Amino acid sequence: MDKQTRYWYLLPFPHQFSLAHLPGAVRQSRSLRFIVGMIVLMVIVTAIVDFQFKSISVETYQDKVDLTSFLGKFYGRIGLIALLIQIFLSSRLIRVLGVGGAILFLPVSLMLGSIALFIFPGLWTAVALRGTDQSFRYSLNSYRL
Repeated sequence: MDKQTRYWYLLPFPHQFSLAHLPGAVRQSRSLRFIVGMIVLMVIVTAIVDFQFKSISVETYQDKVDLTSFLGKFYGRIGLIALLIQIFLSSRLIRVLGVGGAILFLPVSLMLGSIALFIFPGLWTAVALRGTDQSFRYSLNSYRL
């Protein structure tokens, strides 16, 4: 493999792109391995948090109408909170903390919220955990920044 093919991701566009080169690039780059590992870990943790939140919600609201009302209000408010974070806080936090510091809000909040849910199991702890997950995911951790 020549140097140009080996480091295809460093070449200016246009260049030949092939998905076959991606695994090799990830294996060779420590940064890419870290990013892929973080993405996999975040997907797993988010699935667990979602499962916990929905399990506790179903347990608390056994009537379908009440559950639907609760989830609708919850996700509506989370969307509004995420929008407000995106508009008023994201750029300031990125300016002050940098991109690396700003994207740490989601993993740190998930860790603290998971510990809190373990110590204080209940609907409001699950709401806080899922709420921070969703609001930071669609604001600070958004690819649209």
